Amino acid sequence: MSTNWSVGQAGELTVSEYYRNQGYQIIAENYQYYSQGRGRKGEIDVIATKSNTICFVEVKTRTNTRFGHALEQINAQKLHTLHGAIQYFLLKHPDYCNHFPQIDIATIQNGVLTITPNVTG
Repeated sequence: MSTNWSVGQAGELTVSEYYRNQGYQIIAENYQYYSQGRGRKGEIDVIATKSNTICFVEVKTRTNTRFGHALEQINAQKLHTLHGAIQYFLLKHPDYCNHFPQIDIATIQNGVLTITPNVTG
């Protein structure tokens, strides 16, 4: 297993634990989004619910700033792909269609967790 994968996995576990501690139920981690005939198109790192809200969380973990801050890795294309994954998830899981959807960006930079809630794009 590569070091980057381990760092990413650790970050996702940290974020899932954070949401659990905030009273959310984790309903999926690393949810894969597929496009018919085109294979894997993307993923949602963490999906969590609380009351009538469903959070779709993108996690970026960095141990240094050599490639910039973790939040800088979230661009319009990434958000577009994430929106497609959310639509796919809600199509496959209609029980959650009455929940208020929210996109959160969770970054871990040098061990510091920051949640940017309710991102639009």
